[in-house]
Amino acid sequence: MPAKPSCPQCGKSFEEEIQVQRHLDQPRTKCHQRPTTFADAAELLEQFAGPSHILRQQHRHFQGRFRHDSLQPDPEYFPDGRTRSVQRDALVTDYYPGAARVVHQHGTKFMDAFDQDRFAKTHNTENLYYPFVDRPEWELADFLVTSDLSMAAIDRFLSLPLIRQLHLSFQSANQLRGLVEILPSPPPWKCQHVDTSPHQTKTVARLFYRDTVECLQTLLHNPLFTDSIDFSPYRVFTTAQRLVQVYSKWMSGDIAWRMQIEATVGRGCVLGVILSSDKTHITNQSGGKVSHPLLMSLANIRSEVRKKVSHHAFVPVAFLPVVDFIHNNQRMKSVLSDRLYHQCLDIVVKPLKIAAQIGIMLSDPLGNSRQSPSTVLNPSTFDPNNLVAYLEACGEHQLNGVALPFWRDWSLSDPAYFLTPEILHTFFRFSYDHDLAWCIRAVSLAEIDFRFSILQPITNHRHFATGITKLKQVTRRTQRDFQRYLIAVIAGAAPAGLVRAVCSLVDFRYLAQSPIINSDQCRKISAALEGFHTHKQCIINAGARCREKGQLIEHWEIPKLELMQSVTPSIPLVGPPIHWTADTTERAHIDVVKNPAAVTNNVDFESQICRNLDRHEKCRTFSLALHLRKNEVGSQPTDDNADLDSENNPQHEQDVDSDVEPLEPDELVLGVAPRRVHNYFTSSAKPSTVFPPRSFISGPVAFHLGFHPAVGSMGISDVAEKYGLPDLHPALVHYFCHNHDDRPLAVGGQRYDRTDVPLPFQRLQVWHKVRLQQMAYHDPTAILPAQTLNASPPATGWPRGRYDAALVNVDHSMVWPHSGLKGHIVCEIRLIFRPIPPRGLQDAWWSTKFLVYVARLDIVSVHGRDFDEVTGMRVVRRVTRACGTPTGDVILLSQLRALAPLVPKFGGKANACLTAQTSSYYSNQFYLNHHFNKELYYALCS
Repeated sequence: MPAKPSCPQCGKSFEEEIQVQRHLDQPRTKCHQRPTTFADAAELLEQFAGPSHILRQQHRHFQGRFRHDSLQPDPEYFPDGRTRSVQRDALVTDYYPGAARVVHQHGTKFMDAFDQDRFAKTHNTENLYYPFVDRPEWELADFLVTSDLSMAAIDRFLSLPLIRQLHLSFQSANQLRGLVEILPSPPPWKCQHVDTSPHQTKTVARLFYRDTVECLQTLLHNPLFTDSIDFSPYRVFTTAQRLVQVYSKWMSGDIAWRMQIEATVGRGCVLGVILSSDKTHITNQSGGKVSHPLLMSLANIRSEVRKKVSHHAFVPVAFLPVVDFIHNNQRMKSVLSDRLYHQCLDIVVKPLKIAAQIGIMLSDPLGNSRQSPSTVLNPSTFDPNNLVAYLEACGEHQLNGVALPFWRDWSLSDPAYFLTPEILHTFFRFSYDHDLAWCIRAVSLAEIDFRFSILQPITNHRHFATGITKLKQVTRRTQRDFQRYLIAVIAGAAPAGLVRAVCSLVDFRYLAQSPIINSDQCRKISAALEGFHTHKQCIINAGARCREKGQLIEHWEIPKLELMQSVTPSIPLVGPPIHWTADTTERAHIDVVKNPAAVTNNVDFESQICRNLDRHEKCRTFSLALHLRKNEVGSQPTDDNADLDSENNPQHEQDVDSDVEPLEPDELVLGVAPRRVHNYFTSSAKPSTVFPPRSFISGPVAFHLGFHPAVGSMGISDVAEKYGLPDLHPALVHYFCHNHDDRPLAVGGQRYDRTDVPLPFQRLQVWHKVRLQQMAYHDPTAILPAQTLNASPPATGWPRGRYDAALVNVDHSMVWPHSGLKGHIVCEIRLIFRPIPPRGLQDAWWSTKFLVYVARLDIVSVHGRDFDEVTGMRVVRRVTRACGTPTGDVILLSQLRALAPLVPKFGGKANACLTAQTSSYYSNQFYLNHHFNKELYYALCS
């Protein structure tokens, strides 16, 4: 008897070979085939023909023909349909052959709608701002239309005598809106009554929606996304052997590659549509009105651009009806609501289904036209309208009762793939609902509040002065803030098994939020989640998993916990989960629903919201078109008399300059410049008005000191007394005897120098804070917000002074952050200063040096390891010399690399005498809290 076919991974037997293949194709099983199998070098050479030496020669020919700021290949160098490999920065990238082929370069562009408008001739020859008189009137109109002012408030504003003196072309809100209506239009809104028979509703189900393909074309036309859209699927590997695959964007995942294979025989351009829907309350105090918007975006847009709210990459495409069905059974009403939801989505996405079936021609921002395609009970066996019988049959298969899901006839769509993990609720909401509840019951409410309240505050980060159990309106930011301290706070007070379980979940969340994940890191993510399941029984044993009334829960049937199982399998398919977070869409509800609803009269508010969104989009599009057109005019060549005209008419020159003033992308879409992260790397490159410059760069870090020091001039002995540094003079002697070439200095070594050696200076300038700025761990072009480090003496409110800890580089060959702690030590900053050169020594080598006195903290070895087995954190302790003074030295300020967030080891019960201002001073051992932020976590734990 022949042997039955079996799975090569788990050995399970099957009747047929096709069943083995189906088993391997299941994305939620451990036997699922990894995407790396599709990029084996030998298979690629065999599949795409040609001897290997030809491919290598062509690879050398193609190398260098790619833009280094984009992963998009130039289409003209892919004529024969072979897979091309690009090696850059030690990574090997394979692009899908022939994908994203440009059919022609005569497609429509963003400005075509402006040029084809019925008033295009007026715009180009007479008045660029028509139907408004000039730029000031347009800016006022734009402000009034896009503000939250009601029509009555706008009428009152326009009736003011001062405003009437301006002689505006509109005298009322109605006239203003009439002028806005004739601006170039975005995709129009439609309204359709949805048939819910034979089941009745209390109100008519009305669906407001727009053509999804037209909205998709609007996103593709947007010039702000010109350099931020990927059209060709690709695969990235760490080495030429292609053993470890790297996942960064949706286009780097396996699903995009598979879809490209099926899309018009691999030659079309795959566009991934993102749909996001969630109910949101319009009125909280009275009325209970609810809106259900549907937002759409494009997965091809890079996530760092798509996630910015100011870019409006998520466009509203529908408002789904929220109705109450007439039925006695609440469960039946829920099922009917679910069916109505799918019925409405089926209407909205119908154009996308047609596009996926037959393909459509769309234009990218540059006008290149590309051709784009894009388990249920059998209704004949069970009547879906017989709810009771149908739901009983669905219960046997664990189905929700929806007979016609919206994706049923949508090509290349599969809920096992497109329902991606969601970080906002699965991660952060879970940590607040469960992690925190377990810790509170294990440690006690009063103790955990007290521990959070006595943590030393860190500048620009939230401090829980009254604890965390009485918080109101807990947002994701709040959940992130308490999560950064949770493990270090409960350590010692909670059972070790519980701490390990919660720590595993925190590690799982941090690892899964990485924007770039490779195959090895996927295994680490799975191991972290497995660590929780290994220790989760300790939570029940500690009596921490309980209901509100104290009843012990002995099972783990938590939906969000089950969803975590799908995180690791989804990464090779659709990329890292951080790219699918709902933060942007949750925030968009304010602009799409809440703000427009606030200016309605609460009668038929959905239609008024649609009109409001239409006006806002018209103004936003018109502003962008005006800026682009003015730049075109301003960049045109002038004749020989242009300089003479400008010289004779200075006012003309000023007007031209003001019209073509360059704006940032955020200013283009918002109209105002949003708050930005100050770039000290750029500031350091600019000429400074003070010497030595207060901003400078050392390695991967930018430093910034205040223009004015906290202490302009003070003697060395006075500084030593005020800042509690009795060995300041010997430390300065040691520094000047051993440092002349700016090499990193060690801290805490033995001093053999004479302490009575005179110094070439006697006075110091002192600063109480310094700002350090770094680049992101995974993106060296992304600037992180600057972190302030404090070193201030005892003062009111801080009786023992305020001193932050930092990571200090002592080996110039180790580059932070990718070196981790290798070549770095932990020190407490006690003094930031600069020697003041006396007259005649202003050019001395040390006169431009900014120095810092630091006290060393050593890592404590725990059972032969350099980290604590329970928390996984490193434990550091203060180091003292034989005389009892802290072991410290003077080093260069440029040796600092990052904040070292320390949390005191409180033990079983925290000392009741501690406060937030004294807890660090009176503690001797600390946890080096790598959970403080993700950047530090990746640096210390990767």
